[in-house]
Formats: sequence, structure tokens, C-alpha cells
Amino acid sequence: MRYYLTVASVTIFLYDYFLTLGSEIDLIWSSPWNAVKILYFLARYMPFIDLINMAYHHFTYGLSEMSCTASYKATGWLFLVGMSVAEGTCAHYWRPLVTNA
Repeated sequence: MRYYLTVASVTIFLYDYFLTLGSEIDLIWSSPWNAVKILYFLARYMPFIDLINMAYHHFTYGLSEMSCTASYKATGWLFLVGMSVAEGTCAHYWRPLVTNA
């Protein structure tokens, strides 16, 4: 059962990615480089690294204790960095709205 949920989650993630790719190309790729664009790309593409790590951990049988521990540590760090990037993006977006109030 857990594999079905993992595959369903990856499918929804990829569906959303390809659904919004056209808008991303039109709106983001042609814009000038700045801090928000870097944060956007980090937030948009870091989950692919997370997916590879998750697939390795879930679908590889006979992982050694060292590999399993490394995978869990990598997952924790990726989560921390991903949340920090998302928070930074939100803070950058909301700052003008809060300071002009």
C-alpha cells in the first residue's frame, strides 16, 4: 500500500510540474535574474532531488544501515532547505504589502 501512495504522490507532482511548465517558460525564464528568481528556481526544482532520494530509499531493497541513515539525513536537510527557500520567497513577496499598510 505504501508504494501506491508514493507512486500517486510522484504522479501528482509531475502532473502539476508539466501543467505549469508553459507559464514558467513564458513568465520566469525570460525575466531578469534577481533574488526572487533564484528562490523560485530553488523552490521549483529542489523537490526533484527529494524525489530521487525518496525513490532510492523506498524502492531499493537491502539498504545497509549506513545508506539508510544517509538517506534519512539527506531527507531532513532537503526538507530544511526547501522550507527555508519557501519562507524566503513568501517573506520577499509579503514584505511590500506589509510595509505599505
